[in-house]
Amino acid sequence: MNSAASEEQLTGRLSIRVCPDDERLIRRATKLSKAASISDYLIRSAVRQAKSDLADRTEFTLHPDAVEAFYAALDRPAAPTPALRTLFGKKTVFEQ
Repeated sequence: MNSAASEEQLTGRLSIRVCPDDERLIRRATKLSKAASISDYLIRSAVRQAKSDLADRTEFTLHPDAVEAFYAALDRPAAPTPALRTLFGKKTVFEQ
């Protein structure tokens, strides 16, 4: 298993219900994979998908030539737009 679970003791527990067609599909795929069990197959699949989903939202890469332009854009103050003025003119949830 290529996850933190391979180095740690498995103590967490997830319980899922699936329709019969999905269960048959998962069992079939488990047999064809190198997974030791259905749990192993599901964990590997879920961890792979979770990493992909999170990477799409938390990480990005830049070509080395674009790094300086990116840093410059981060350092540049935001242009005051009407929407920004409206937003900052409202009371926060703490002020209401």
